[in-house]
Amino acid sequence: MQSSRQPLLMVFAAMSVMVPEVQGGRLNKLGQLRCSACKVIAGEIMERKRSLLEKEKQPVQVSHRLGNGKWDPHGDGGVKKLSYANSELLSIEATEGICTGISGYKLRNTEEGHRVFSKNPSFSEAVSYNKQDADCVKKPNKVIEETCNEFLDDYDEEIHEMIRKPFTDEEFAENFCRIVETCRSPEFDLKQEDRNKAAFEDRRSRKWERTRLEGTAKSYQIADFHFAHEGVEMSSYDGVEATSESQDHPGTEGPANLMDKNPKTKCLDNGKKSFLFNFTVDAVIDSFTFTTANDFPERDPVKWHLQVSVQTPQNEEGENTTVTWETLHNMSTPYPTPTNRSVMLEWFSFPSLNVTNKVIKFTPVFGGVKKPKKKVKKEDDTAPKKPKLGDLKPGKDPNLPADMPHFKMPTHDEDGNPLPIYEHVEKLADALKGKTGKGSKKKEKSEEEL
Repeated sequence: MQSSRQPLLMVFAAMSVMVPEVQGGRLNKLGQLRCSACKVIAGEIMERKRSLLEKEKQPVQVSHRLGNGKWDPHGDGGVKKLSYANSELLSIEATEGICTGISGYKLRNTEEGHRVFSKNPSFSEAVSYNKQDADCVKKPNKVIEETCNEFLDDYDEEIHEMIRKPFTDEEFAENFCRIVETCRSPEFDLKQEDRNKAAFEDRRSRKWERTRLEGTAKSYQIADFHFAHEGVEMSSYDGVEATSESQDHPGTEGPANLMDKNPKTKCLDNGKKSFLFNFTVDAVIDSFTFTTANDFPERDPVKWHLQVSVQTPQNEEGENTTVTWETLHNMSTPYPTPTNRSVMLEWFSFPSLNVTNKVIKFTPVFGGVKKPKKKVKKEDDTAPKKPKLGDLKPGKDPNLPADMPHFKMPTHDEDGNPLPIYEHVEKLADALKGKTGKGSKKKEKSEEEL
């Protein structure tokens, strides 16, 4: 009977692992060798349970009381009996001393290359990769014993309830390791990883959005700028010169990158000023857009102004011209610039315009949305202040009439006896002054002697 089940105890394989993690002789909660130890413990409990059930035991008497809690006066009419297999006595005996009785296991390598605790001599013995997993190689049974004690201490009720259920060895091992939170499936790990990644991306996206809205980024950047007419982008930007008002750019990330139609390059402006596009060729445009840079979404513009230069001569000869700016497009509310990188935005249109020998200015707007400041209440000197207890005296408080009699707390009744409340107050006052009843008597005695 036992020989047929021996391989089941010998091969409780864990998931694949190269470097197990051990802390203080105990396996980490998510360590893969912890899963192997869990299956070993489950197998030992089931082996003990089978040996107990093979012995014919009498039903277990669990109660001598009736349903209403009163003692049954008629013999054993209120006795409730359970079969030994469904009793708590079975679960207690199945786990009693189970941890200290674990022996014969070694850390071995399976044919698939997994490192597991096993008794199977056909598996080669594993070697220690580092100091952390040395205990698993040198003292495997001690490591399993400590893990077993931890399981029974933390999940005592759940494990006892499981033992009383008619599980097979595989079902018990699966449920046992699930309850003690080990042996997670690869599919679970993959889903959990996706959930963690999604949560991280959500936190990062909200951080980027807050930085962009508040304008706290130290610079802003754009990969490419685009102009079009009637839905067709300009075929070449050779006649368009891009510059910036700040002229504060890293070495290879200047304004010229805005016109190269290469999303892998960008213009980074540390001064956070306007970009200027000087058209030296004949061109008519009615829309524009831009492509986001390859990194740092918090540097993306979310609000901006697009303007065109207007030259006005001061005399009939066309001399002393003045330059003003006419607004073509105004993004006054935050635009949901995508956080995905190297993405072209939608086209933003404006009235068709001949921009030959004119300048287009793109100005990002920062700091439009700020954190609300806490309101600090200022004290109003003219408002009447709430009077304090000591100020409620005639002539001192302006809200009280000057002729109002001052109220004094009575200390004695009409016959001259001290009131009970006054006695307590008097004793408290004496105690605060460092006086005691004994000291007071000494003082009275000294006064009588004098």
